[in-house]
Amino acid sequence: MKIQANQLQTYLKRSLVPFYLIFGEEPYQKKEAQDAIRKEAFKQGYTEREVFEISSHFDWEQWFWGLKTPGLFSQKRFIECRLIEGSNIGKKGSEILIQLALDPPTDILFLLSLQKLDAKTENTAWFKALDPLGLSLVVRNLSSKEFSVWLENQLQQAGFKTTKEVIHALTERTEGHLLSAAQSIEKLQLCYPAGALLTLTDITDLIGVDTRFSLFDLVDSILSGSIDRTKRIFACLIKENEPILVLWVLLREVRTIIPMAYDIENDQPISAVLQRHGVWKHRIPLIADFLRRFNVSELQKTLIKAKKIDDIIKGYAPGNAWDALYGLCLYLAGVRFEYT
Repeated sequence: MKIQANQLQTYLKRSLVPFYLIFGEEPYQKKEAQDAIRKEAFKQGYTEREVFEISSHFDWEQWFWGLKTPGLFSQKRFIECRLIEGSNIGKKGSEILIQLALDPPTDILFLLSLQKLDAKTENTAWFKALDPLGLSLVVRNLSSKEFSVWLENQLQQAGFKTTKEVIHALTERTEGHLLSAAQSIEKLQLCYPAGALLTLTDITDLIGVDTRFSLFDLVDSILSGSIDRTKRIFACLIKENEPILVLWVLLREVRTIIPMAYDIENDQPISAVLQRHGVWKHRIPLIADFLRRFNVSELQKTLIKAKKIDDIIKGYAPGNAWDALYGLCLYLAGVRFEYT
């Protein structure tokens, strides 16, 4: 059964299951989930832990027979398998995992850490065999709103009282970087007693700026029409990205949305359009909001502007590529000006 990270503790309190599968690329939440499962397993007697790094050349047969060997220190074992990035389970691995699903060992708990869960993985035979017997935890990067909620909960758990201004200030300094946010809260705990009401000065004096954004955070901010956040993300991204990559991501999104805009201009309901074009559930509000702000003609004009930016990047036209990209981002986010 697939669950979200914030549901894990609820399920752990009920009972342990034979298989835990953790998917995702957000390291802090992934580590938190792994630690929580290990802790509960240890409490329930799974005290012998073995860790395996799974590559494409992993010897699944030897690993499987090793499971039949009694543990050295405990009758109950906790087996962790971490799929190395770029590797896959493979045919033999699939066969072994299916075999385990048909007859799960009663004295072994399995934790498998993998990359992003996609439709291809969900359709594999091994996933279909394991998922009904265990929990599949999906870890993903948090949206700006989700990050603020997570941050507020973490501060409350740390014993602090907060205000909206404090949450906003700490979000601005650590958004997209959960580890940095957690470390900032630990720093606050060293400086202020439990139950203290944090002020804006406490945050600005003690916590530096350590945000981390992806190009997809920029796109989502633009789609939502969040102008200030778009400015902040853009300023962070130019330090570690090439302009051609930023342009490519923006163009891909606009080209994906244009056919939806055509359908809406032909009087088709927006909800039906988004469903037919396969928009993911968590992105529906973003795309819908963007489509209310732009029509087909305006979107097509942005493609022309993008071609001019591409010429600047390639040296065919004069100008500063980052300045031009900044203007395009602000225009798409909702700043209405004569964009040339």
